[in-house]
Amino acid sequence: MSLIHVTNMELSANLIHHTWDVAKTVVIVDDNKEIIEAVSDLLTTHSFKVLGTGTNGLEATNLYESLRPDFVIMDIEMPQYDGFYGISEILKINSDAKIITISADEKHEQKTIGKSLCFLAKHHLMSLPKILNSI
Repeated sequence: MSLIHVTNMELSANLIHHTWDVAKTVVIVDDNKEIIEAVSDLLTTHSFKVLGTGTNGLEATNLYESLRPDFVIMDIEMPQYDGFYGISEILKINSDAKIITISADEKHEQKTIGKSLCFLAKHHLMSLPKILNSI
């Protein structure tokens, strides 16, 4: 086995000339698998890394706790454990968690204000990459 010796000066020069492009990470939670696939494809094409997906608020909580993504994209209306459950449990883990709530029903927007970072109606999902990049 041979060792490569790099001086501090060489290392510093390499670091200065190298740009680190770290993708922002997301977890996507929705009971509709087609929405998960569409959001995943959309974000992946905009250089986001999808760490995991789930189908209810309990799964969102477990995914957040184990993966610690930069963002959670979560539906509000889901069976068993809804998005409100997921929001409250994730915020217990990290009060600074960045949660974007989505729903086909805009009546939930007022209920999520102050709990999630942003509410997005599902028919506006194409603007999601722009929103995430602005945060």
